[in-house]
Amino acid sequence: MFGESFEETAIRETLEETGLSVDSLKLFGIYSGDEGYATYENGDRVYSVQVIFYTHSFSGEIAQSTDESHEHRFFSREDLPRLHQHQRRFIDDWVEQVNLPVVK
Repeated sequence: MFGESFEETAIRETLEETGLSVDSLKLFGIYSGDEGYATYENGDRVYSVQVIFYTHSFSGEIAQSTDESHEHRFFSREDLPRLHQHQRRFIDDWVEQVNLPVVK
């Protein structure tokens, strides 16, 4: 939405895509550069800047409400599925418990 802050966008998108309400977001990291390149199934090509937040505070029931994602569920660091490279780099940083915030 026009005029939203990064945090407001993260809160809205999380609710829209997962059914979960989140608050008390903290900055995990900002990711950009060549590793942000992706080609989507519809042929769109992008270089993205990803602003990643985390929280321990959420409510609601996790649900699959859009076709933007294949599946929603929680994972431990030890039991991650195979991930697309576009998301892999910040998940790897989470697994490795790097110092925050990450700026790449």
